[in-house]
Amino acid sequence: MTTAAPDPTTPTPPAEPAAEPTADASAEPSDDDGRGGNAEAARWRTRLRTTEAERDTIATRLEGFQRAEVERLAGDVLAQGGDLFAVGGIELEEVLTEDGTVDPAIVAMAVEQLVATRPGLHRNARPRVADLGQGARGNASGNSGGRSWSDVLGRGK
Repeated sequence: MTTAAPDPTTPTPPAEPAAEPTADASAEPSDDDGRGGNAEAARWRTRLRTTEAERDTIATRLEGFQRAEVERLAGDVLAQGGDLFAVGGIELEEVLTEDGTVDPAIVAMAVEQLVATRPGLHRNARPRVADLGQGARGNASGNSGGRSWSDVLGRGK
C-alpha cells in the first residue's frame, strides 16, 4: 500500500495560528458572560486606580527624600536645616533642577540669603547677651575714667 501524496493543485487550508501568550490573561475580553466590554473596562479601571495609588505613594516618598536632602545641605550652615523651609519660606520646587534633583548651588544661595537677613539662624551664631548692669561701664583695666567709690569716700587720697 502506498500513501497518496497531496495534490499540489488543491489548496490546503491555512493552519490556525497558535495562541500568543499574554502577560495578563484578564486583559483579554471575555464575551462568554454577556458583559464582556463592561467587565474588561472595570478591570482596567481597577488597575488604573491601583497604579495611581502606587504612583502617589512613590511621589510622596520622593518628596520626603528631596526635602531631607535640602535640609541636610542647609544644615551645614544653619543651626536647623528645616529653617530654610519654615523661616525662609522656600518651597521645595524652588531648589530642584528640571530633572527633579536637588541643586546644591541653589540651596547654598537660598541659605546665604536667609543668613544675611536672619544671622541668628546661623550654626555658629553667638547668642546675644543682654547688658543687665546699671550705669557706666569701665574700660578693660577696670577704671571707668571717672571717680571710684574710694574717691567718693575720701579713701583714694
